[in-house]
Amino acid sequence: MIRLLENIKRKLSPPRISPAARIEMEKDRQGLAATDPGPDAVIEACAGWLCAAQDHSASADGGVARHYSLTKGWATSYPETTGYIIPTIIELARRRGSADLHARARRMLDWCVAIQFPEGGFQGGLVDSLPRVPVTFNTGQILMGLAAGADQYNDPRYMESMHSAAAWLRDSLDPDGCWRKHPTPFAAPGEKAYETHVAWGLFEADRLAPGKGYGSAGLRQVDWAIGKQQANGWFASNCLSDPDRPLTHTIGYVLRGGIDGPLFSRA
Repeated sequence: MIRLLENIKRKLSPPRISPAARIEMEKDRQGLAATDPGPDAVIEACAGWLCAAQDHSASADGGVARHYSLTKGWATSYPETTGYIIPTIIELARRRGSADLHARARRMLDWCVAIQFPEGGFQGGLVDSLPRVPVTFNTGQILMGLAAGADQYNDPRYMESMHSAAAWLRDSLDPDGCWRKHPTPFAAPGEKAYETHVAWGLFEADRLAPGKGYGSAGLRQVDWAIGKQQANGWFASNCLSDPDRPLTHTIGYVLRGGIDGPLFSRA
């Protein structure tokens, strides 16, 4: 009943739109540009937006804001996406020889190290979300950034944090190859095939520090997830909230992580 009343209130009294939001609405009405600006312009715009999201995060901590709202402004930092943004920022910094982008990547890394739980995991949700508990999926995404940072900067803090996260994931994997012990409190309960995207993080850690069993744990999870695939290609247990209607978002996750399994095993 409360949710129904809130929906009615929003429809009858929509939030005020800021002048900046009105400008963006007008741009949307005008449609796309007549010509393709090309990939370089797109990369430049995306990089600029990510930098702005770091600079204007409501928590002002070095992480990247989860989103920007036309009515509420910038959100607080989001550990999960900050983690897998880091490799992109490092790669851009390399290509451009940009000291600023390298500094941004290191601020993101320093923040991730600072919010890591002692046992190695990382929280789900925004940095100020509750409950604050270690979550398998989010840890795997941040692990990608830690591995990239340890490789690029040769900083022992990043390497130690990477090992801590990777070992936590390795040791919390069930014998059949599924992660069940540390689900996110912000999605429906149940097994998640798309956590092949967590296995990907373990592959990155193993490439940098072989011999710890990180990669073999990731391969066990990928094997388990492939067992969820049906004859027509559809994956069971592959959604945040409704396994019968999986999101393209999580379909992309399961495929990307699944692809990296064979690539890792053949290396």
